[in-house]
Amino acid sequence: GIEGDPQDLASSQLNDMTSKLTSAVSSLPELLERKKLLDAHTNIATALLDQIKAN
Repeated sequence: GIEGDPQDLASSQLNDMTSKLTSAVSSLPELLERKKLLDAHTNIATALLDQIKAN
């Protein structure tokens, strides 16, 4: 018989991609919050460095 029905393979790949996309979308709020914190810390570090350079 035919091994590995192409339709089954395509369906499996689609399910896998859908699962990965769902996971990425669900983690988005946490990632955005982490980015906001990182941006704040980067701004503080940049301001400190600017002050050090100025003195």
